[in-house]
Amino acid sequence: MDRELHLPKSWTDDRDRCRAAHIAEQRAFAAKPDPARAIVLRAIAWVTADATYGQE
Repeated sequence: MDRELHLPKSWTDDRDRCRAAHIAEQRAFAAKPDPARAIVLRAIAWVTADATYGQE
């Protein structure tokens, strides 16, 4: 349903490498729990928004 690319610090510290891989300039290092938390929060927001338009 969702995914988040985990980039090691060696990648996020090397902006030339990120540019070559077409990774956004604003992308910074995040420990593994941080992207997982973002995925869960997006899923909750999606379910909540869907409930507004549905019968339940």
